[in-house]
Amino acid sequence: MVLQPTPISSSRFTWIASEKTFATEASDIEALFGMRNFYGCLGRVYDDACGVGLTIISERTGRTMVFALEKEERNGEGELLYWELLPANLRERKTGIKIHVFND
Repeated sequence: MVLQPTPISSSRFTWIASEKTFATEASDIEALFGMRNFYGCLGRVYDDACGVGLTIISERTGRTMVFALEKEERNGEGELLYWELLPANLRERKTGIKIHVFND
């Protein structure tokens, strides 16, 4: 079963329509929750697995969508560029919507 971890308003993100991507910086999310580490802001996504993520609440419609941490994107030197989160629900993954949280 998919849980509803860490609710965050979509207003905290920049929507990049051409890429179907919600984008923000890690420090913005960390400040919102009073954390010093982005991972501390994430909650469990599934009741039977250890995946973590967050829940986006649409500022416009109130609809929620749960996203699970999928991968860390790094440059050639191994420096973390951003975290990518994808919808936890497989049907919602078909929309192509994703979240990029940039390591600032």
